[in-house]
Amino acid sequence: MQDTRSQVERLNDWMYSFNANFSYNQFINATKTDKGLAKEIKKVFRIIDDIVLNTESEQFKKELKKGTQYYRARIIDLADEELNKKGIQVIEKDKLTGFDDFNSREPLIGIGGAGRNNIAGVSYLYVASNPETACTEIKPQLGDLISLATFELLEPLEIIDFASEKAFQKEETKLYNMSMGIFFTKLMFRFCEPVKDKSDYRATQIIADYLRKTGIDGIAYKSYQTPGGCNYTFFNSHPSKIKFCGSKILIHKQANYSFWDYNDETEIMSNKEGFMLTYEKEIADEQKDKLLYRFERMSQK
Repeated sequence: MQDTRSQVERLNDWMYSFNANFSYNQFINATKTDKGLAKEIKKVFRIIDDIVLNTESEQFKKELKKGTQYYRARIIDLADEELNKKGIQVIEKDKLTGFDDFNSREPLIGIGGAGRNNIAGVSYLYVASNPETACTEIKPQLGDLISLATFELLEPLEIIDFASEKAFQKEETKLYNMSMGIFFTKLMFRFCEPVKDKSDYRATQIIADYLRKTGIDGIAYKSYQTPGGCNYTFFNSHPSKIKFCGSKILIHKQANYSFWDYNDETEIMSNKEGFMLTYEKEIADEQKDKLLYRFERMSQK
């Protein structure tokens, strides 16, 4: 269909797109300096105040309902001789627990390293919408044991939703002289895209801290690793708000790397037929017996 828009409209669209990309890049570059460039960072704060928390708050603010469950995974270090004191032990004849409540939650303040939404030493609870997302996000190696904890909300939590698509009004685009759609698409993707260096977390850490100060309970953002999965960062995970329901042990059984071939428009998979992906009880029981023996012996020390 022929584009019937005027030359002025097309030029404005190009300008709005250019300005959105330029503003986003200015903000990212500002966060990478030692002191930060106040002008660029203040501009993004103003957009958050005006758009996220005000005119489009119905799109961005989301209530997580009481009783909803979320998941956190941690890799188990079998060289740790204190595992039985951290909750990993045989609880019945053929069952194992993962880490206990204390060790399944976020690390104590001052101990944890920098994360996507926290600077080093600051303590937030990172969880996922489902078990597969939680396990994938920690990037386990083949054969790793994983402690998978389940948490449940004891009260509704209000979060900022950076995980779902947003629509914006033309007036907002004109007000800031840039495409809000492009700007927020790039900004929200920043919360899930892989990074090469933890210093690349600086931009999302700044935004998370700014939102935390408003009294919001957390942030939701897409999982890059798991299609359809969603990650959450909760700023206040006190047991009166979020209950630990228990944990169990999983094993990273089979790698299934997949790659998209853009030229041939097909997928290349390491295990395309799905062999070894389904649960094989005979093999699993043999491996479980070895784990049970190991942890029984560990608890006797």
